[in-house]
Amino acid sequence: MLITVQFNRKRTWGKTTSIRAIARLNGKKYTWATGIAVNPNDWDVKRGQSKTSREINRRLDDIRYGIIEYTKKNGVPPENLTDSESTSIQDAITLRGSKIFAETGRKNSLRAYSTLASNISRYTVQAKRKERVVDDIAEGYITGFIAWMAKSNYSSSHSSKMIRTLRSVIRHLIPAERWNTVKPPQAIPDESVYLTTEEIQKIESIDLADALDRARDLFLVGYYTAQRFSDWHQVGEERIRTIGGVKVVNISQTKTKHPVTLPVNQKLQAIIDKYQGKGIPKLSNQKLNKHIKEIVRKAGIVQQVTITEHRGGKMQVKKYAKWELVSSHTARRSFATNAVLAGIPALEVMKFTGHRSMASFLQYVRITGQETAVTYANHPFFNQ
Repeated sequence: MLITVQFNRKRTWGKTTSIRAIARLNGKKYTWATGIAVNPNDWDVKRGQSKTSREINRRLDDIRYGIIEYTKKNGVPPENLTDSESTSIQDAITLRGSKIFAETGRKNSLRAYSTLASNISRYTVQAKRKERVVDDIAEGYITGFIAWMAKSNYSSSHSSKMIRTLRSVIRHLIPAERWNTVKPPQAIPDESVYLTTEEIQKIESIDLADALDRARDLFLVGYYTAQRFSDWHQVGEERIRTIGGVKVVNISQTKTKHPVTLPVNQKLQAIIDKYQGKGIPKLSNQKLNKHIKEIVRKAGIVQQVTITEHRGGKMQVKKYAKWELVSSHTARRSFATNAVLAGIPALEVMKFTGHRSMASFLQYVRITGQETAVTYANHPFFNQ
């Protein structure tokens, strides 16, 4: 089923003109009023969009996507374009999430909208709210949602992400003054562990059965390359180049589209060679996280660690066995921390991880005062 959607102005004179959506399906033409008006001179006839307003173009893009998705689902175009303000909150979240996923292909983005929809559903029930459509969202609704997340003991990072995601849903649907006065809660990252070089060596050296062996290899690919889980699949012989006698791997980061280049050490090359012709192991993030915890425990990394978490607007100090806190992202965090401890300047390590700001990079580096003291104990400054 092929349907095309274009936009055009109703007239070419006057101070404003309304914009119509025009679709064609199986030789039949459909026309709708979009409720959007522009100055006729501000309309790009060739591109079918505003010359100056990104906000209008985003709204038109959402309308196009909504028409296409409705037609795919029902076999015919909609009779009318639903007023965005009377769209259900859940439908608006789903539509926005599907659109972002279609544009980027990133499952993490889709997951954020799915999580928001679930949280909004629980908020509506537990807080006994009656709001069900976008028109009900205003400052009081959002502040109530923030308070509910705090009461539900969500982390500050989670609450911040949910509000930012909600804002991305409604910003094209209702006037800004209805929502932009409420800022997302400050995201205070919880403390996270990293694996020392000695602990990485323990993981490298233990004997493991096939499934755990493959999970270990995949995790080590993440450690040797400093990349996110979503980029590990790119590591392979086809992306390796030799420059000045040094083997490097080129990766285009899925999340940021930022290109990074890293040296291929012998251990990474050994893993690539091990799976020659097959590609490195493929596991879901969920399954890898389950396996890597077992691997780290088997490697004897079981010491207790104290972690500070920020939940429900309060700081909580908890104790865990270290293996319980290891996940796929620990690989990237461990690379960043160990590289800095080894003396590589932070700005150079950022070129490997792909971070563009020192503030975000420093959230990855887990160096305590104790580690810094040990590292620099033999520095000339302390031995005068």
